[in-house]
Amino acid sequence: MKNRLTVSTGAGRAVLAFSLYLTLSLFLFGLPIAFGPRNAHVGYNTDPAMMMWFFVWWPYAVWHWINPLITHAVWSGAACNLAWSTSVPAPAMLFAPVTAVFGAVAGYNAAAVSAPALCAASAYVLCDWMTGDSTASFAGGLIYGFSPYETGQVLAGHLHMSVGGAIVPLCVVLVLMRMQDEIKARTFVVAFTAALVIECLTSTELLATMTLSGIAILSIALALLPDRRRSLMRIMLLVSCSYLAAAVIVSPFLYYALLRGDMPKEPIFASSFFSAVPAGFVFPGPLMLLRLPNSGRIAANVAGNMWESAYIGVPLLSVALFWLWRNRRQRAALLMAVALCVMLLAVLGPVLQVDRRRICILPWAGIQLLPLLQHALPIRFVNYALLIIAAIFSLWLAGPAVRMRKAVTAICLVTIVPNSSFLFRISAYPTPAFFSQKMYSRYLKPGENVLVIPFGHDGPSMAWQAESKMFFRMTGGDLSVMPEEFRRWPIVNTLLTGIPVSAPAAQLGSFLAAHGVDAIVVADSQQGILRDLPKSLGLRPLDLGGVALYRLTSRTAGEDSAELPELQLIAAEGWFRMMVCAAQRFLALRGEVATLNPARASALSLLPTSRWSENQDLLLAGAAHGVTNEIWVGPGADGGIAVGMPASPAAVRGLISHYSKDIDQVAYPYPKRYAGSPAGDAAVHFLMLNLKPPALRSFSCMRVYK
Repeated sequence: MKNRLTVSTGAGRAVLAFSLYLTLSLFLFGLPIAFGPRNAHVGYNTDPAMMMWFFVWWPYAVWHWINPLITHAVWSGAACNLAWSTSVPAPAMLFAPVTAVFGAVAGYNAAAVSAPALCAASAYVLCDWMTGDSTASFAGGLIYGFSPYETGQVLAGHLHMSVGGAIVPLCVVLVLMRMQDEIKARTFVVAFTAALVIECLTSTELLATMTLSGIAILSIALALLPDRRRSLMRIMLLVSCSYLAAAVIVSPFLYYALLRGDMPKEPIFASSFFSAVPAGFVFPGPLMLLRLPNSGRIAANVAGNMWESAYIGVPLLSVALFWLWRNRRQRAALLMAVALCVMLLAVLGPVLQVDRRRICILPWAGIQLLPLLQHALPIRFVNYALLIIAAIFSLWLAGPAVRMRKAVTAICLVTIVPNSSFLFRISAYPTPAFFSQKMYSRYLKPGENVLVIPFGHDGPSMAWQAESKMFFRMTGGDLSVMPEEFRRWPIVNTLLTGIPVSAPAAQLGSFLAAHGVDAIVVADSQQGILRDLPKSLGLRPLDLGGVALYRLTSRTAGEDSAELPELQLIAAEGWFRMMVCAAQRFLALRGEVATLNPARASALSLLPTSRWSENQDLLLAGAAHGVTNEIWVGPGADGGIAVGMPASPAAVRGLISHYSKDIDQVAYPYPKRYAGSPAGDAAVHFLMLNLKPPALRSFSCMRVYK
C-alpha cells in the first residue's frame, strides 16, 4: 500500500460522482414514488410516518418560536423530549423548503432518496484521496453508499442512520488530510466541529458509535504505527478541541438529552436482539436480489428485523482478505485489518450466538454498560466495516493489475444489488379524505386534542397530523419510545394491539377524561374491537370522509371513569384469566407445554387476533415501543404455566392477593424475584407469574371478561 498515491483533483469529480450516485438512487428508490410523489413514499411500516412528522415539526416549531425539543403535539400532556427520539433536526431543516412547498411526504422522500447518494459521494471522497483513481473510488462509493446495510436503513425509513452515515467518511478524510499536513490545524478543527454538529443533529447513535470506533482505531494506530505517534497525538488533541467546540454549539440539545432527566433508564432495544450471527456476514437475507434457498433463515439475526442487515458477501470479503494478505507487511494495511476485525467483532454483539445457542461472551458485553452506548445497536457497526472494505476495494482496484479484475468487480457489485420486489413496490399510507381534503378544519378547532385510531405505532397518524401542519394535537403518537405516563393505562395496550380489556367503557372513559380528549377519529379501515370501541361510551359517530368522528364533552368522557389503580387491577385480572384459559384449552388439545406461546395459541384460535409474540425476550424488547402485544403465556417452572403482562405495583399486589393459592413464583420487575415495590412507585413493569399445575387444571374458564 502506498502511503499517498495522488491528491484529489477537487470538488469537480466529487460533484460528478454524486450526480451519478443520485441518478442510481432515483432509479432504485425513487421510481415508485414518481407515480405519486405526494402520496407514495420510500420505505415500509410506520417509521416513514414518524420521519415525515419530524420534517414538519422542526420548521413549524422554529417558525412559531416554540421550543423544538419539547413537544405537546403528540402524546398530549406528556411534554415529550425529542432529544431522545430519532428527530433528525439537521435533515429536517435542510429539506424544509421542499417540505414547505410540496408537503411532508415529498420532503421525506427527497431526503430518503438523497441518503445513499450522499453516503456514496462521501465514501468516494475518501477513496479518491487514498487512490487518486476515480474509477476505483467510484466503485468504493457504490459499496458503501448502496450496501445492504444502507438499503435496509432506507427501506425502514431510518433517516437518522441512512443520512447520518454520510458524515463518517468525511471525518476520516479530515483526519488523514491533517496527518499529511494538507489542511491547517484551524481549518481541521472548524471542519471537524461542523461535521460533529451535523452528526449530533442527525443521529446521536451514529455520533456515539463513530466516537467509540474512532477511539478504538486511533488506539490501534498508536500501537501499530510508532513512527506516527507524535502526529497521532496531535490529531487526538485537535479532535478533542472539536468535540469541545461542538458540545458548546449543541449545548441546548445536550442539555435536554442529558440533564433534563428524560434519558431512558434501560436500553431502548436489547442489544442481543440486534446482533449478527457469523453466518449473517456471508449469507444474503431477503433484501438481496441474489440469495440461496433458506439463506434468509440462515443469515437471520438472533432477533431484530429484516431491515438491520450484517450481510457483506463472500466476494467482497475475499477481495479484502486478498488485498490485506498481499500487503501484510505494510503497517497501514495491518491497521486496516485489525480495525476491520474489531468492527466485525462489534457487529456480533455481547454474546457469540450460533443457531440461537450462546457460545461465549464478547467485548460488547462490557461496552454496552457505558453511558449512551447502551442504546446503540451492535449490528449497525457493520456500517464502519463496510467503509473499511470500500476503501480496501478501491485500493485493490487501483493497484497492480490482477487477473479477471473486471469480472471480480462485477461479481462483487452484483452480490449487493437489492431485491427488486422491495424496491419497485409502491408504498403509500391510505389517507382518509377527512385528512387529505382538510375536512378536519370544519369539524375540529385548531389545537384540539384528538385520539386517532389507528393509534400510535400501529398506524400513520403521525403522517396525517404532519400533513395538517399540526392543526390538531394527538393523544397518541410514535416517537420511538412511549412515555411512561401512557404505558400506565391498560387501554393503551388495547388501542395499540386490539387486545380486549375488561370494563372497556370505564377504561376508555377514564383515559379520555384524564388526557382532556376533545374528539375521537376512527378510520374506516379499522377492524375488530377498535372500530366500535368509542361506542362503548354510548357515543354516536359522524361518518365523514373515510372516518368516524366522535365529539366528546367532559361529561361523556368522564361519566364511566374510575381510578387508575382500580383499572390496572381489573385489566390485569382479565388478561391473567384470558391467558390461563388459553393455556388450559391448549393442553386440552394435547398441545405440548414446551411449545406453548401466545402466537401459537392465537394460531389455534385460543386467543383473539393481535400482534402476539412467539419469543418472550422479543416481546420484552418491543414493549416500550408498542410493536408487540405485551402479554405472555408459556411454559413455567416445575411443570407450571408462566403468565406475563405489564402491571403496576398496585395490580401486582391485587393479583397476588386474589391468586395466592394458585401462584408459587412471582418475578417483578421481571426477571427479579418479587420482594415488594418501593413506596411511591407507580411505574408499569413486566410481571411474570408461575401458575401451579393443579391450579391450572382446576381454573374456571366460564367467563373471562366482565
